[in-house]
This record gives sequence, C-alpha cells and structure tokens, in this order.
Amino acid sequence: MWRQTYQCAGCAHIFPTGEAVDGFKEGYSQGFLCPRCRVNLEETTTSDDPGELHLGYSFLMFNALLVIFYEHIRWITAYEQSPWLNAGLNVLSVWLPVFLVFVFINRKALFSPTLVYTRKVSGRHNH
Repeated sequence: MWRQTYQCAGCAHIFPTGEAVDGFKEGYSQGFLCPRCRVNLEETTTSDDPGELHLGYSFLMFNALLVIFYEHIRWITAYEQSPWLNAGLNVLSVWLPVFLVFVFINRKALFSPTLVYTRKVSGRHNH
C-alpha cells in the first residue's frame, strides 16, 4: 500500500521509485534518470493516485453502515450489563464486516502501486 512507481517519459518503462538513478551523481543539476534508457526525468503534477475520489461505493457504504448500526442497537441488548463487551460486539458485528466489504470492493485502489508520471527535464539534452 502507498508504493509508488515511475513511468519514464522517454521509453515508457515502469520502475519503482527506489530504482531511479540519482541525476546529480551523473552530472545533472536536477531530476533523476530512468534506469533503462538514462533519460533525465522529473515528476509531473499528475499521477494515477487512487485517492478518495476513486474509492467506489464509499457514500453508499457509509449510509448502509448508519442504517445497520441503528437497527443493530435495537436488537442487541443481551449484554447491557457489560458496556465493554457490548462495545466489542458492536464493533465485531457491525463495523468490521462493513469495513471488510469496503476494503474488498476497493482492493485494487488501496493495494496497487501509484503510478507517477514523468517528463523530460527541459533545457537539457536527452537521448
């Protein structure tokens, strides 16, 4: 989760950010180099970041959770003498299943690496 990869603007190679070659050590004043084609790159302001806007069904899941929790309070009264046990049962029987369904629906957005797009550094000759 929250891993980042770069896509080279020169050869379209996708590589982990840790594999980027330090441009300063190679004589470039800014940016980094693609490990495959050695083009001098810099990050753009865009990426395929699967942020909150991409998480499907979040509004629907929130409303369903509220309805389920309200109905749940009406029928779970077996452990009123123990507030800690009652709270634990609430979490296990209401919040956890809804959370797991939400994570399952959004597993690709949550667990796939973020692709950060690059561009060639301007003013410098690239291959």
